[in-house]
Amino acid sequence: HASPAHIYPGTGFDSERGVGEGEGASCNVTLPLGTDGDVWYEKFQEYLNYSVEEHQPHFLLVGAGFDAHKDDPYGVLNVSDEHYFQAIHLLAQVADKYCQNQWGLFLEGGYNLDVLKRLVPRIISHLAD
Repeated sequence: HASPAHIYPGTGFDSERGVGEGEGASCNVTLPLGTDGDVWYEKFQEYLNYSVEEHQPHFLLVGAGFDAHKDDPYGVLNVSDEHYFQAIHLLAQVADKYCQNQWGLFLEGGYNLDVLKRLVPRIISHLAD
């Protein structure tokens, strides 16, 4: 996500790694304003791979936010539809390898209804296949 200094609610700095028993379980990756989708996906892939190797998850829960999309009115990143599909494909591979395909997605952000109407059904369809 973009730097928390520029987005609501002002949390999610790289140094925020969880608290108590969850310390070290959070991994925030902040990107400069205007970062393009190729860099976003590269960082997504890099840190996801690191996290799953580190934690060996049994279940995958995904906060599926679409406010990084280039057409989002509040977004400050330039992620395209295709980048989101690449990320979903990568998450499916992780769920298959580590979680016996046990995973869930929760819609949590995205403020362009046209983007949501376009992406969410395609992602659900992809997962149903």
